[in-house]
Amino acid sequence: MIRLIVEKRNIREGYGKPCEGIFWIIDGDLISYVNPVGFNSALDHRRIWNEIKSSYKNVPFDYYPRGRVMTNEVKNSDGTLIGYKSFIYIDDCINTDDIIDEIKYRFCLIGDKCNIAYIGSDGGVTSNHYKCHNCK
Repeated sequence: MIRLIVEKRNIREGYGKPCEGIFWIIDGDLISYVNPVGFNSALDHRRIWNEIKSSYKNVPFDYYPRGRVMTNEVKNSDGTLIGYKSFIYIDDCINTDDIIDEIKYRFCLIGDKCNIAYIGSDGGVTSNHYKCHNCK
C-alpha cells in the first residue's frame, strides 16, 4: 500500500528523478525523508527525529537503525547530464538485499542512469557513524 501511494505521488508530482535523504527502519518499516537531487534541503536525523519521535518511543535519534542516501549528478565535459552517482550509508544490521531494494525504490535509484557507488556503514566522513543502540 505504501509503495502504491508513493508511486501515485511520484507520477502526479512529476518526480522520478533520483533522490537523497535520510531514513530509519522502525519496527520493520522504512521511514524516509526524501528530496529530489538538487532540492538543496539539509535533512538531519536529529532535527527530523525531534519532530517525529512522539509517534515512536521517546528514545535518541540514533536508537533505531538508520542511514542516508547521497546522490550527485554526473555531467560530461559540456555540462550535459549523463547520469547519477549514489551512496547509501546504512547501519550494518539493516544492510540486507530486501532493505536495499526498498531504499533504491523509495529514493528512485533505479534505471540505467543511476549508479550505486557505495553501500555500507563506513566511508568518507561517515566512518562508523550509522550505528544503532544494538550495534554500538
